[in-house]
Amino acid sequence: MPQKSSRLALAAALLLLPALALGQLRAPDEDDQTPPGASVAGGKVASLLVFEGPAENLPKDQRIYRQSFDAARTRFIFYELDLKYPAALPRDGRFDIQAVCVRGNGEEVFRISQACRQDAGWTSSHHSSGWGRPSTGGWKPGAYTLKILHEGREVAVGSFRID
Repeated sequence: MPQKSSRLALAAALLLLPALALGQLRAPDEDDQTPPGASVAGGKVASLLVFEGPAENLPKDQRIYRQSFDAARTRFIFYELDLKYPAALPRDGRFDIQAVCVRGNGEEVFRISQACRQDAGWTSSHHSSGWGRPSTGGWKPGAYTLKILHEGREVAVGSFRID
């Protein structure tokens, strides 16, 4: 009997190996601390992503999302808050969010208020903004926490590092 369970375990491991190699099977993201079921203006928070870029926000297809950035190359850090709506929005709308970024030592790095729009017919939306400077070298190495607030409630939390 022990041999049969060993063979089953081996077979299961071999089936999972391709998924692991392709990165399709992974542990839950420990850095994503978004409150479960958080909602913003009728939409559910789907993700909070972070990317680096120049002063002007990059088009979505040019963004490279990461959790770690090189201090010698980092200019602006942008967040992207992705929302999913249960059905197509019946009308245009507007709402405000606030992004707060804090270093590991508790020092507030930036606080950005953003007016966001929603268009009738949308089933999802992406809202982004960022903070930094046009040249590199402005970010201190260390851990950072990014919080998104809506109507005073924390709706998404993530973290990133500057190395």
